[in-house]
Amino acid sequence: KSRQAALFGSMHLLRGLLFAGTIPFIVIVAVFLNFAPAELASFVLCVLTLSAVDRILLDPARAALLAFEKLHWDVLVAGAGFAFKLLALFVVIHFDWHLPGVFAGQLFAAILRAGIAVTLVRRFCTRIRLVPDIKLLKLLFWASLPLGLSMCVLAIRFPLGVILVKWFAGSEATSYFGLPTRVIGMAMLPTGAIITAAYPGLCRAAAKGRDVLRRGISTLFIYLLFWNLAIFMGLYFLAMPITILLFRKAYSPAGPILALLAISPVFKTFDLLYGMTFIAIKRTRTYLVITVAATLVNIGATLVLIPVLSYAGAALASIACDLTVVIVGSVVLAR
Repeated sequence: KSRQAALFGSMHLLRGLLFAGTIPFIVIVAVFLNFAPAELASFVLCVLTLSAVDRILLDPARAALLAFEKLHWDVLVAGAGFAFKLLALFVVIHFDWHLPGVFAGQLFAAILRAGIAVTLVRRFCTRIRLVPDIKLLKLLFWASLPLGLSMCVLAIRFPLGVILVKWFAGSEATSYFGLPTRVIGMAMLPTGAIITAAYPGLCRAAAKGRDVLRRGISTLFIYLLFWNLAIFMGLYFLAMPITILLFRKAYSPAGPILALLAISPVFKTFDLLYGMTFIAIKRTRTYLVITVAATLVNIGATLVLIPVLSYAGAALASIACDLTVVIVGSVVLAR
């Protein structure tokens, strides 16, 4: 189990480094769109650096928890991350902190969550040591490359949408699209934790045959569907109160966008579940193709809809992207 944890941890670390490598690409895109230097620096720091911290520090520790099948601790880490990030967002909004304060608060929450995960691994699983094996790392790098590229594409998807909203509709519209998207991301954390915890079971089911895997996916999806339908109902009917509570009345135009995006957790459940399934059956290249296709749909729909519908068009493009994953992933898995 210690060796398996080391292999999983190394793969996640390499994926995280590949993920961090998307930052130069985003810089080039932002420069091409004539962003001011201060806006560009803030964008890169707040969007990609936070995600890179999670990928590099948190994911290897969570991989070790999964290798030792300490699933309850993994769920605890996910819940703590949700609470820390929500608290940080609540504090910076209500104290009217500017972008550096938002970044600092979210970075502190990310590091604290990673610290909890590492502490749990050291206490209940195994010692954490850095013993580089160049030959093994090369093998792991090539094995991690398709999944790492998938993560890079996923990392690009949301920031690129924000850039396009800002480019076509202005900074105010960017807030009305970006803030509800963050709420959806936090609402998806429990689902992500459950699917991640179920990953060892998916691997065992895949080893036993296609029928066993199909039954396992169906059972897991039914439970998650009911959970995310409840989230959909809550976000849809309470969108405006949630928006005002978290972001104050000044951002009330974001309420209808949150209601529009409330269906996203249902679609994103497919995305997460299909992603873990493709990883379990060692079809990461297929998952990369699906991710790239969905991202191209998102970019195309964003370019078409934003000039017509402003930030609401970006929300519709995001839903179209999620729906593409559902349709293409279902067809590929059925085969």
